[in-house]
Amino acid sequence: MSPRLLQLDGTSLEELKAKVLAEHGTRARVISVETITTGGIGGFFGHRHYEMTVEVQDGQDAPLHYGQVHDAPTPASRPTPPASTARPATTSPAPAPRKPSAAAAPPKPVKTGLDALLDDADGEDTVSYQQPDDGFPVSTSSREFANILDELESVTATPIIRETPRPLPVPTLLSSQGDLVIVVGLGSEALPVAKAMATAVGRAEVATSGALDAPGLARVADRRDALLARARGVERRETLFVAVGISSGGVHASSQATAIAQLRADQVWAVVDASRKPEDTARWVRKLSSVVQLDAVIGTQRDATLTPETVATLGLPVSWEYGS
Repeated sequence: MSPRLLQLDGTSLEELKAKVLAEHGTRARVISVETITTGGIGGFFGHRHYEMTVEVQDGQDAPLHYGQVHDAPTPASRPTPPASTARPATTSPAPAPRKPSAAAAPPKPVKTGLDALLDDADGEDTVSYQQPDDGFPVSTSSREFANILDELESVTATPIIRETPRPLPVPTLLSSQGDLVIVVGLGSEALPVAKAMATAVGRAEVATSGALDAPGLARVADRRDALLARARGVERRETLFVAVGISSGGVHASSQATAIAQLRADQVWAVVDASRKPEDTARWVRKLSSVVQLDAVIGTQRDATLTPETVATLGLPVSWEYGS
């Protein structure tokens, strides 16, 4: 029967050799061994494994003797035949005698079969760090080495934001009579912004909602309160600004966002402290925007941080006009 070709995969050459001997014995003959490197940079830091192609003969084991190490025969001293001794007939001329060397190197063992292939596979991955004597620069000063370092730095270095996101156009603050504008922020941060907006508009009323409460200001707790406040604004020809206080984006963030959405505002502004960690700010803004349509962001504490531009990463129009 014709032989079968099998392909084996392993993390080491010894593992593959043991697997071939255990499963197929002397019926197997190694055809090729390949070293596969995946990942890494410039050939370094990658994961290496081996693929071996084996030819298996069907039937009983045959003494193929692959993978054995044979010592080369050591030349023995032969007596010089006398001149009168006749040489046996030969079809090829005798080789010319070699000149004896001063120090003959001992013969090296010759490897055949599997061991020879395994040694070849190891040899392909051998890296020499010795500087050559041919006048070329050492490997660490070559351009190839510099390219490897550049590639390594590009994948390990902390990414740098080289340009600030393009600012989005900020909408005009609503100021018509009966308009409901919600200003939402953490804790009481929305209240000074809502008051600054009311001052800029001129004829306006400021109310509170959510976790925010202030003496002397009306409170809008639900949809019914919002409708009554709108009607009062139309009657007085005023714009209604509702400052809403929320806690940090925790377990109650979704219910707080739902309560804000039920007020049915004409415009919603989010107050963001630029000195806070961008990740913490993005957390509650993202949860709020998943329920309520945010029109823009009011940035505060601009002078309290060296990176106020991180507010723009929220993906919303940013204004600093009414912030502290």
